Amino acid sequence: MKINMLDFLKSRGWPGRKLTSQKFFLFPLPVDVSNPKGTCMKKNLFCAAFTAFIMIVLTKSAYPQWVQTNWPTSSSFFNLYTNQDVVFARTWDSLNGGRLFFTGDNGESWTQFSSADSDIDILSIVMLNNNILVGTWNGFYRCTPDNIYWEPFEPAGIPADTAIWSIAMIDNTLFAGTGGNIYESSIDDVNNWLEASTGIPANARITSILANGNAIFAGSDSKGVFIAANGEKNWTAINSGLTDTHISQLASMGGKLFAVTLKDGVFISDSNGVNWVSDANAASWKADNSGLRNINCLLAADNLLFAGTDSNGVYLSHDSGLSWISVNSGMPANTRVWSLAASSDNIFAGTSEGIWRINPADIHSYTITADASEGGTISPFGTVIVSEGSSQEFKITSLPGFAVSDVTVDGNSVGAVSTYTFTNITENHTVSAIFETAPYIITASAGAGGLISPAGAVEVWAGLSQTFTITPSAGYDISSVLIDGVSVGAVTSFTFSSVNSNHTIAASFSTLTRYQINCGGGASSPYTADQYYSGGSTYSASSNITTTDVTNPAPQAVYQTERNGTMTYTFPDLVSGASYRVRLHFSENTWSKTGVRKFNVTINGTSVLSNYDIYAETGARYKAVVKEFTTIANTSGQIVIEFVNVAYRAKIGGIEIIRQ
Repeated sequence: MKINMLDFLKSRGWPGRKLTSQKFFLFPLPVDVSNPKGTCMKKNLFCAAFTAFIMIVLTKSAYPQWVQTNWPTSSSFFNLYTNQDVVFARTWDSLNGGRLFFTGDNGESWTQFSSADSDIDILSIVMLNNNILVGTWNGFYRCTPDNIYWEPFEPAGIPADTAIWSIAMIDNTLFAGTGGNIYESSIDDVNNWLEASTGIPANARITSILANGNAIFAGSDSKGVFIAANGEKNWTAINSGLTDTHISQLASMGGKLFAVTLKDGVFISDSNGVNWVSDANAASWKADNSGLRNINCLLAADNLLFAGTDSNGVYLSHDSGLSWISVNSGMPANTRVWSLAASSDNIFAGTSEGIWRINPADIHSYTITADASEGGTISPFGTVIVSEGSSQEFKITSLPGFAVSDVTVDGNSVGAVSTYTFTNITENHTVSAIFETAPYIITASAGAGGLISPAGAVEVWAGLSQTFTITPSAGYDISSVLIDGVSVGAVTSFTFSSVNSNHTIAASFSTLTRYQINCGGGASSPYTADQYYSGGSTYSASSNITTTDVTNPAPQAVYQTERNGTMTYTFPDLVSGASYRVRLHFSENTWSKTGVRKFNVTINGTSVLSNYDIYAETGARYKAVVKEFTTIANTSGQIVIEFVNVAYRAKIGGIEIIRQ
């Protein structure tokens, strides 16, 4: 059964009552100014533009159990306004534009307002004396006790057909925000309006107007926030700290001013807008890992602040927006909330899934008090407000020199855990982390080719010292020692003195054999292919080479291939002044008699072989021999080996350079 609007309001004492206990305004739908009846300029601004702010008083913290009202249409965009037990819902759809409905029975039934000809595009609304006054694309319309249909209202002072983006009633004054102008009128004489727009840019649509203390604030769709002293007509921009000047809503609570922006979320000012800071605890705006974003509306209620989001339902803050809890029980997941409002008995949410309500008597939340002793932290810390049935995790972290001794929950030990999670919360709780002094840890490690002692996680108490010894294995030497990731050189020991933090020490080693070259041939492990030479030619034989008289012989391929003629090998990247062994591998694979092949060899300018005859030494063809010498790397960190022909051609099968 439809409710007669006039009868219902009269039953509540209307007309004759000035409805000044609540302040209400709606925000504009941004469109292409070249086509004002056309589509939205930006989707997100469309979503945020029709938000509402209502100051209400609740006596309890909130964890709502939402109930869906009997909303009669398929429209999924809502803007809500409440006065006592009357709830007004303004809809938007592309075919019918803005329509206004009301309910007096908490949404059990809804009745639509109509004009004589067609629905009107409502942008803003206020209840005043004996009228419901709305702003539209084409000026004001109103509903009187004698006529529940809309009729045009053309007061003096405001040009006809002006789009009224926002209306606010502050004390005994009405304010109307338009494109580039703000008008004001006494509530006792709404037929006459005065322009009060000095300082407002011509291209700034005024999306919201409110009072905070002795000042009036105006938010705009592109130029940020403006302030004027109450009763003054001069406006000053106050955008310091705002990184986004597209303001969809202003709200105030507890002396703080809140600005909802299109792109950068909520900004807070506790200095009447002189300076703004982005929500300092953005990580607390959480519905999921992406954080609480795309806020469409705020509702300030005594010491509580509600936020309606674009895809994560409703959130509640007990600390003026510093931390938030989800309050979505009963509401579908991922609900888009366009508007929030409060009647005397219920809170209403206009959403993408219809209009929902909750009774404050069903609202519950609990506190978890978290603390930690000296030596560590618990996060979150302090009094944490949580919603009924939710979960809350706490992380316990010790500081250097301390360890978790115990964690108690409601006075009972749960052990030395690093995390604890409360689930299905239905009462208040406490959680305490207790820490004790602990030794610092020095983590010692060694790579292949050596040892470090002591190794592993070494405990060292504060103020003491610890020495580590680094020892290379046979055939290796120390390459580097890193302390906390920084090299201290190829040291054989290192001492941490007066330890007061955790550390790491890591030793690496390298083989003493710096080079193994297969002269004149390809790679034959562990020998690499021929390199570092100048001059000479190559030759290879296929016969097996006898290596029985050679200690640590090279692979067969090293003796079967050769580089011959006058030539030079230059080995780089050695330690200048360091001692090295040079091993030269030979085999006579061409001649079967002495005196045919003779050559000289020098290392770093010092003669080591003169008129050397391989066959004369081995007494056989295809038999290996190794000549070994000790030398010092030159100042350039090189070893230079020269082979010079004496008779026929000098030759070499393989070369090894080994650090002493």
